[in-house]
Amino acid sequence: MPATDERLLMHATLTAAQSDFLYDLYLTLRHAPLTKHGRYRTFETAAVDICPWHIDAISLDALEHLVKNRAAQGLKRGHRMARKQRGEQLFGDGAPIMAKDAMLHFFFENDRVTLITSQENAQDGVDHWSEQIPVPKEYLKGGSYSPYATKADIAWAEGELRRYRAHHPADHG
Repeated sequence: MPATDERLLMHATLTAAQSDFLYDLYLTLRHAPLTKHGRYRTFETAAVDICPWHIDAISLDALEHLVKNRAAQGLKRGHRMARKQRGEQLFGDGAPIMAKDAMLHFFFENDRVTLITSQENAQDGVDHWSEQIPVPKEYLKGGSYSPYATKADIAWAEGELRRYRAHHPADHG
């Protein structure tokens, strides 16, 4: 998995007002008359509005798809820690109340996304995903829930796939 330069420590770059808002929302939602899923989705929606998802990795299968199809259609944002699992740890029965910095770190560290194929997304877990390749923060920034690729993203993907194949010739004939 790639090292994350942005999402992992994003809570450190939030304004004080944003950090306070997210923490107050977290505390409020812990006792809100919503399902656990509703609490987590409400929190996630606010957090993503403040700090949109950044794709920090792409699976090899998704990279090949992007180059072949010259579009991100059919690709998905895959969370390396399932939303259900994150929601359980934040809002589940018996989940301890986290301190502000710990909660923000936990949320943003585990809210990182990898661009994957629909086939990779169709199974639970991440162990079956093809190799993950780091994505520089200037690429694959488009879209929120449905990613799209610009001409610059496609050009980056073509170069990255050439580099990958040059370093792994046995994998590609």
